[in-house]
Amino acid sequence: MTEQPEEDKLIAALQQVSTSIEGFACYVIASSNGKIIAEGGDRAKLRWPSLMQMLFGGSEEISCLFDFLEGKVIPQHYGQGDIHCVLLKPTKDIVVGIFYERERDAAKMYYEGLRVAADLDARMAK
Repeated sequence: MTEQPEEDKLIAALQQVSTSIEGFACYVIASSNGKIIAEGGDRAKLRWPSLMQMLFGGSEEISCLFDFLEGKVIPQHYGQGDIHCVLLKPTKDIVVGIFYERERDAAKMYYEGLRVAADLDARMAK
């Protein structure tokens, strides 16, 4: 049996993880070369798309995101109003943004990010 390519494995794991996130809207997977590898979910569910634009709007934004995340504790959480993004780095050359919409306080957002990261890691290890 041949092994599933890492990107396909990541996409399948994200599709499974996303079902457990209350208010899930969409996800973006990008590479360190500034390209979007895959997207899932429905961007239209985000009332304000500016957070996604800021993080994944183009190759320059993606490159800046990789630079910014260098040396940071992952997962990172960002929000704009009720729109939130959990940023994960399953490998050094891949960043994942999971977007959802709901009211949350900072502590709950942090723990949600840890749970999502652990769930994704466990699914990727299978």
